[in-house]
Amino acid sequence: MIMIEKGCGNLKTVIGAKIRMERLKLNYSQEGLCKGICTVSYLSKIEQGQVEAGENIIQLLFQKLHINFHMDEEFVKEASQLIDNLYDELYSFEDMTLLLKELNERKEEYLNSPYLLDTLLFLESDSQQQGEELNPYASCMEQRQYEIYLYIQCLQGIDKSQELLHLNPNAYYTTHLGIMRCQRGQFVEALELLIRGCELCAKEGYVKGMLHAQTFLGNSYSGLNNNELMFRSYKVAARIAKSLKEVKIISEINYNIGSSLLEWNQVQQAKDYLEKCTYRSVLFYQKYAICLEKLGDYEQAKKTLQEGFLKLQQAIEESIEESKEESKEESKEESKVELKEESKGELKEELIEESNKESNKELKEELKEEADAESIEKAKEVLQAWLKMYEVVDYRLTHKDYINEAEYEEKLYDCMTYLKGLLPIGYVKFHIPYYIEVLEKKRRYKDIYRILKEFS
Repeated sequence: MIMIEKGCGNLKTVIGAKIRMERLKLNYSQEGLCKGICTVSYLSKIEQGQVEAGENIIQLLFQKLHINFHMDEEFVKEASQLIDNLYDELYSFEDMTLLLKELNERKEEYLNSPYLLDTLLFLESDSQQQGEELNPYASCMEQRQYEIYLYIQCLQGIDKSQELLHLNPNAYYTTHLGIMRCQRGQFVEALELLIRGCELCAKEGYVKGMLHAQTFLGNSYSGLNNNELMFRSYKVAARIAKSLKEVKIISEINYNIGSSLLEWNQVQQAKDYLEKCTYRSVLFYQKYAICLEKLGDYEQAKKTLQEGFLKLQQAIEESIEESKEESKEESKEESKVELKEESKGELKEELIEESNKESNKELKEELKEEADAESIEKAKEVLQAWLKMYEVVDYRLTHKDYINEAEYEEKLYDCMTYLKGLLPIGYVKFHIPYYIEVLEKKRRYKDIYRILKEFS
């Protein structure tokens, strides 16, 4: 039998998952793959992790699927350490960039090892993109794997928070589920999770977790228009950030305070906090331009807005280039699969019919083109969102009688509608007072209720 050291999980389920994954990737039917090796029903049980097949059967299936499964002691020891480190860093709120880079660089080895499911989970949680690849293997997962699987579903908008917290109500999951609630505008629910998360972080010694929890507590209190508690939470967060030398987070806290004060029309205070920002994002320039606009410095507001727009263009262009590079890497992986198909030679009679294979190849190419286009399209959508926000401010700066002009109302409504479907609710909420200003000026009071209901 194939033996592996403790800590790799249920090996039979991993092997079954790998066999099923490669069989589907290479377009085998179960009948075609198991011919001369085992029965179809037995292969089905292997794939579902229901039986512990003999080594000779597994090796024959691996050989037929061209799987080079890494099982040697040295590799397993090294892989075990990396995967355990990833779990430790995840739960400790640490930066996993270097570990994930190492995992990505050796992705092919890890996907052909007992750590297949862990690799898929960490790579998908890092990308935070919608995917179906993990779903068939949920029943094969160990608890810590299944927890990340549930967390990924939460990231994708499928609420599995209750089940996740029932399995593991730890500091990391509690805090991050609170962050998700905050980003979706569910501020009351967010407060409960974030307060509990902060307490757990303090109890377990996760200082960075406390920083995240306090920052988003500030965001949540801001969303609820609670000035006093917002300042209290941000003050604690800034104190922690200072002790950790997290200069960028201190800058982000000042930006958040400035944005909130601007939304509450405390313009001079908002400007003062924004000027404390040492890290100046694209949205900083938009908010600072609005401060200048409200204070009557229109020319400087225009210059600030233009400066931000140039920075925005540069950032999005870089993002699109990165998407193209990722698409090239994905294309290389597709080529490897095609080479495997070409190498089967004598096994052609066990594949599904040639016409079906060609049809599937065309489908793969179409799906790949759609995936590449989707990645670039996402960058374009973000660009469009920022552009719409900038255009609303620019219109006010270049049209003195903007409040009476139908075009301004159309731009504002279009911007809010677009933001609602793409970004966290706070982006839309920021624009509501400007729309109410227009409706009040035109004495369309019934429409104010409609707008509040539509965008709340």
